[in-house]
Amino acid sequence: MNLHYHVEGEGDAIVLIHGLFGSADNLGLLARSLKEQYKVISVDLRNHGRSPHSDSFTYQALAQDVLNVVDQLDLPSFSLIGHSMGGKVAMAITSLAASRIQHLLVLDIAPVTYHVHRHENVFAGLQAVNQHTLHKRSDAETYLSQHVMDPGVRQFLLKSFAKLPEGHYGWRFNVDGLIANYATIMAGKRSRLSMAAHCS
Repeated sequence: MNLHYHVEGEGDAIVLIHGLFGSADNLGLLARSLKEQYKVISVDLRNHGRSPHSDSFTYQALAQDVLNVVDQLDLPSFSLIGHSMGGKVAMAITSLAASRIQHLLVLDIAPVTYHVHRHENVFAGLQAVNQHTLHKRSDAETYLSQHVMDPGVRQFLLKSFAKLPEGHYGWRFNVDGLIANYATIMAGKRSRLSMAAHCS
C-alpha cells in the first residue's frame, strides 16, 4: 500500500508515526522542531489521514507500509518515533528491518495487550456522525458530543473530519475498518512486537 506522507528538512532520517484516530499532522509540532537538524518523514497510516483504506489492519502490514515509504525514499537507515498505536507499529518495524534502524523512541505505549475497551464511546460517536450527511464540523460535533464528553477528545477527532474526494464531509479514517480490527489494534505480545537490542 502506498501511504500518504510528507518530508521536511535534511540530514539523518526520522520517521514519525501517529496513533489511533490520528494523522501525520498530529505530530506536526515535533516535526517542525526536528526538521531543523533532520530529514523528517511524517506518515499517515492506512485507514487514517489521506492514506488508502483497507480491511487488513495487522501490525505487520502497517510496518511493511512504513518500510515501503522509506524504500521509496531510498533511505538505507533511519530512526523511528511512534506515538501510542504508532509506537507498536514502530516496534513491529524492528522485527522486519532491525539492521536499518538507528534509534527507536516509543511514546505512551508498551508492547503488551490492552484489555480495556476504552474506545467504545468514541466508536459510537463516529458511527453517529456517519449516519448523517453533514456539511459543517460544528454539526459533526453535535452528534459526537452525545457520546464523547471530553471536548479535547472531540477536537482531536474532528481534525480528521473533512471534505472527502467524493464531495461530501466525513471521517478520513476508516471507521468500519478500525472497529473490525479493534482487537488486533489493542493486541501486542512481546514476541510479536519485540524491540531490537541494538536500538537506543
